Amino acid sequence: MNERGTPMERAAVFHEHILEAASQQGIGVTDACRKARQMGYTGVNVDMNRLKKDFDGTMAPLREAGLEVHSVYAFTDFGLTEDSFKADQQVARETVALVKKTGTRNMLTVAAFLRPEEMDRNSEAYRIRRERVKKAVAFMAQEAKENGIQLSMEDFDGKQALFCFGEELLDFVSTVPHLTCAFDTGNFAYAGEDAWELLPRFLPYITDVHLKDRGLEKNDGSPCIALDGTALYPVPVGGGMIPIRRMMETLLQNGYTGGFAAEHFGSADQMRDMRKSADFIRSVLEK
Repeated sequence: MNERGTPMERAAVFHEHILEAASQQGIGVTDACRKARQMGYTGVNVDMNRLKKDFDGTMAPLREAGLEVHSVYAFTDFGLTEDSFKADQQVARETVALVKKTGTRNMLTVAAFLRPEEMDRNSEAYRIRRERVKKAVAFMAQEAKENGIQLSMEDFDGKQALFCFGEELLDFVSTVPHLTCAFDTGNFAYAGEDAWELLPRFLPYITDVHLKDRGLEKNDGSPCIALDGTALYPVPVGGGMIPIRRMMETLLQNGYTGGFAAEHFGSADQMRDMRKSADFIRSVLEK
């Protein structure tokens, strides 16, 4: 078993996968957390909505199993109106305060989703919403920094997100002070982009990594449908078409010191895929 001080202390898994594994296996959440810890994971990425709904109930099984919160991801809806900045500031303050309570130093913002009238990337409505969201994210990033937390943003796999495409995300992380990138290895495929080709451009900004692989062969999991209609099936890390080993090695060779979180939403067998993902991550980190 991997204990503190080994390379696997950098390995995390999404909390939702543990909850799904517990349900799929018919076991308690604490038992599922313990199994994840035995696989070598030391941290979890937690949905802010879980913490808001039941902070103590969410945290207790993790603590009992010896798991820490590696990162918290928060969905917000910034920049809805011309005068929404004050409300956005309050949301940012409350969100950062709750993240700080978990003890983590990492936080991801899924800051906003476009409305139908804003979906045209060349429209004035899109430009206005984007600037409003940037202003709110900049405030959140500063608030996070003042509380010892690093705010990041990922390449989200949904066209309604303002940071679905590589250039959109790069614009955010390169222009918003104190905002960094949580590089998701699998989400660029949703937009028809190549994560390996984009990685060099993001290297200066990456402070966290989501290890998501994609499979083209049908399996029992629920696929993500890419913008071009391709079905991208959930697979364990290292089990699909994304060159994750090469990307991890490149990150490490370039001095990356952050964590690696296994992610496979939609898996029909989360316990199996968590184990396979942990074995793959270990094979890279302990090399």
